[in-house]
Amino acid sequence: MTARLYDLRPFQSATQQARRAGVDPRIAIREVIAAQQRGEAGHYVAGKYRALAWRGDAPPPKGAA
Repeated sequence: MTARLYDLRPFQSATQQARRAGVDPRIAIREVIAAQQRGEAGHYVAGKYRALAWRGDAPPPKGAA
């Protein structure tokens, strides 16, 4: 039996950005899981939803000019 270890930060970032973009956070979680199972970190998932939120009416993130 083997254990799967996941990096937590990409999950937190992706779900937060998915909520801002109006997307179900469970979709973002599945995408991060798939990325980490392929050996990637999965940080790009948060970036994808961040860009989606910026195109919509969501407020810019803290510190953005």
